[in-house]
Amino acid sequence: MTPCVRVKDGVKFDRISPAGFKMLAVIQNATYIFDRDLTITCGTDSHPPTDPHSRGEAYDLRTIGMSDQVIKELVAYLKTQLGPLFFVQYETPGVNLTATAAHIHMQLAQHADYPPLT
Repeated sequence: MTPCVRVKDGVKFDRISPAGFKMLAVIQNATYIFDRDLTITCGTDSHPPTDPHSRGEAYDLRTIGMSDQVIKELVAYLKTQLGPLFFVQYETPGVNLTATAAHIHMQLAQHADYPPLT
């Protein structure tokens, strides 16, 4: 099996910012490092226009079927590979009241620019 990035039915990518392309590249690399498919469950859909998702600066990844250890390792990998301009967090409906399921959320950090302006 060749690990790959998959996309949940209905997920939209109406806009992909430079930060979005960076996240997609890191997600693709993570499929090889973790030897598993990773599924994007939210792109530009289901959020208001000013949300990072709508701007193409945020994605959610499915965690169903992953052990707690794999989730921790994947979050750590994504944080390391994306660097300080990005925010990565494991979210559950108890932590994020608008979450419909547990997932890994990643986005360009608030007030950050990618690529950096300097």
